[in-house]
Amino acid sequence: MASPSLYPAAREILKENKELFPDEIPKLPPRRGDLDFKIELELGVQPPAKPPYRLSYAELEEMKKQLKDYVDRGFIRLLTSLFGAPAFFVKKKDGTFRMVIDYRSLNKVTVKDTFPLPRVEELMETLFGKRWFTKLDLRQFFHQLCIAMGDSYKTAFVTRWGTLSDW
Repeated sequence: MASPSLYPAAREILKENKELFPDEIPKLPPRRGDLDFKIELELGVQPPAKPPYRLSYAELEEMKKQLKDYVDRGFIRLLTSLFGAPAFFVKKKDGTFRMVIDYRSLNKVTVKDTFPLPRVEELMETLFGKRWFTKLDLRQFFHQLCIAMGDSYKTAFVTRWGTLSDW
């Protein structure tokens, strides 16, 4: 077990470096070439496009607010695309809304990764008996992931005000 005196020192380091741990992601990360997220589609598929879901007045107002914020920060932009996934909201524990995009239709026509992420259960088993480990909270993770050049039109989502996509 760690010495209790270590915790104030760790808190002080975090406080001194708080710009490294922002509450909000200020902008998109730099492009990483081959590490950018690629979306490979099955051959001969129709681009999945769905109409926007019906939203309540409160959800529409929240969507306007969040879309403006995402456009202002450069996370999304208006575009024309044959693709379109509907956006909607999930209420978080604190009562605020999280905008989510229903990419199930896109997922159905995407080539599956032959090297999937590790199983959570297997990863947890590797921690057995360990004294130290790190937990990462990937806040707003989707905005920390660059979509490969030429693939962003596939992530288009539809709203009552138009079609948008990330960069």
